[in-house]
Amino acid sequence: KISLSKASLSSRAIGNALYGLQELTSDVEGVSELVEALTDKVREFNGDLTGQDIGIAMYGLQGLNPTSSESVRELISVFAEKVQQSDVDMDGQALSNALYGLQSMSSDNPEVLRLVSALSAKVAESRPVLNAQAVGSAIYGLEKLDSDSLEVRTLVAAMVEKVESCEQGLDAKAVSTALFGLQRMKSNSAEVRALVQAISTKIVDMDAKMDSVGIGTSVYGLHSMSSDQPQVRQLLDVLAARIEISEETLNGQGIADAMYGLQGMTSDCPELRRLLRSLADKIEGDKGKLESQEIGNALFGLQSMTSEMDEVREIASKLSQKLKRSK
Repeated sequence: KISLSKASLSSRAIGNALYGLQELTSDVEGVSELVEALTDKVREFNGDLTGQDIGIAMYGLQGLNPTSSESVRELISVFAEKVQQSDVDMDGQALSNALYGLQSMSSDNPEVLRLVSALSAKVAESRPVLNAQAVGSAIYGLEKLDSDSLEVRTLVAAMVEKVESCEQGLDAKAVSTALFGLQRMKSNSAEVRALVQAISTKIVDMDAKMDSVGIGTSVYGLHSMSSDQPQVRQLLDVLAARIEISEETLNGQGIADAMYGLQGMTSDCPELRRLLRSLADKIEGDKGKLESQEIGNALFGLQSMTSEMDEVREIASKLSQKLKRSK
């Protein structure tokens, strides 16, 4: 029906149409054909997309993986061109929606990098201040993007200013979503280190307590980073402070996620020791057990640790107790 239609889509129609795709994934039968038909309509659009329509259109792409679908890659390429051509300001909600929609997109695809580049310019040019929720959602969308790409680092640099200008301390949900989005960001990048420092500053102002899920996802997002960097050590320290005041113990998934996130931490430093101690305090060795995947991820995260650290031995002891109960 869409292919046969002679209708031209407006900016709002493009935004609404792509927004409607948000529950679809690339492997669902018929999605490729639908995306291909919509791509032709987007390509024919000659006007300027509004900031709001860019945001809701991108939000709708959150489940589409371009790696496995040529039609999705073509849509991303065409949409990137329209974003580049659009001379509009984007408000905070539109920026958050747009970056959140990147979550299934890998920087291994050149079409995605083109879109990232177009969005970077919009983030850098925009004047609105993002609230805590918008910061968390925006950074969450970066989860499959790799900081080895210049385009991604440019977007990260643009986000630093948005985090710094946020007038709120991040709440527990915003912290966990933001840090989870950093999982392919390497701390050898100056842009990534600047973003880590900006997030750390906002965590200091946080007045909410983190639950098991929040602790696990927050630390999990650090698995591409190294404690050799002072900005990362600062983040470890402020996270440890939040974990210390948490009233929850870690369940199996929380343990696995948190430990997995520590795989790149090699420095024997006070900040890492404090984080390890805070995690050990939240693991109940005499209760519960770990499932198969949880065992693998938890022990994998210990690969760079030394047993000369008391905190490592304490965690190993508690994990061993849980392993004995595992079937």
